[in-house]
Amino acid sequence: MRLPTGGLIELDAFEPGVRYVVAAAPGCEQTAPVTVTGPLTSITGWLAGREVRPLPLATSAGQTVDLPDLGPWPSRR
Repeated sequence: MRLPTGGLIELDAFEPGVRYVVAAAPGCEQTAPVTVTGPLTSITGWLAGREVRPLPLATSAGQTVDLPDLGPWPSRR
């Protein structure tokens, strides 16, 4: 997984009533999830490490925050 392992991250691709939880850590102390919102093509492009426009927006507790840092691609070793 390229997303950080701590906390809770949700993806919201403008589908009414649908949010995808993509990373969670049991017993996490994070008070509010980070929600990454944008067109599906922008979210998937960002996850793939591509430059996208428009850039997805990240929010937490109603405030704009930096997009979560992406890690390296998983290895098949």
